[in-house]
Amino acid sequence: MVCEKTHKKNTRLSVMFLFYRLAYFCTLVVALSGCAGCPYSFSGAAVPDHWKTIAVPLFDDASSYGEPGLRERLTNAVIEKIQQDNILQLGDVASADVVLKATITSVQPEKALAISGQGNMEQASRLRFEISVTVQLDDKVLNKQVWRKTFTNYGDYEATGGGASQREHGIEQAIEKLSEDIVLETVSGW
Repeated sequence: MVCEKTHKKNTRLSVMFLFYRLAYFCTLVVALSGCAGCPYSFSGAAVPDHWKTIAVPLFDDASSYGEPGLRERLTNAVIEKIQQDNILQLGDVASADVVLKATITSVQPEKALAISGQGNMEQASRLRFEISVTVQLDDKVLNKQVWRKTFTNYGDYEATGGGASQREHGIEQAIEKLSEDIVLETVSGW
């Protein structure tokens, strides 16, 4: 009698287990079939499947600031980040699936952050080099603009001691931050 009760209990547990496995399997099938026509992948990147290549033409500089090589440095930093990210391969404008275009719109080279001194002898001890760039991502396969945004970022540096090398450090920080922001938006922000 005890053995018969145990057998019924085990049979009930087996049936419940099979029911839950079947329910889980059905839910999984429904969820995956709903994504069958979805153009997105689960590869860790949030880009459409038809995006394989990206072109990054040399950025324009409409800032009228005239920092030598700034547009080349920012363009190259973005290209390097794309290569490190390894989600999209670089291509030329004529054959790429997407094109990333940008224009440097503003450069503010010496925004004072910290003021020291008294009266007429006040002096900035820290400065900020700030760059704004308007970026546009175009999907050439679907012939549409994916997004257009303005990014602003900066690099801080000491106003005294070090001169041009300190300022250069501020520029490099701004370029590094901007390139990270732009690539992140490109692969996940749309």
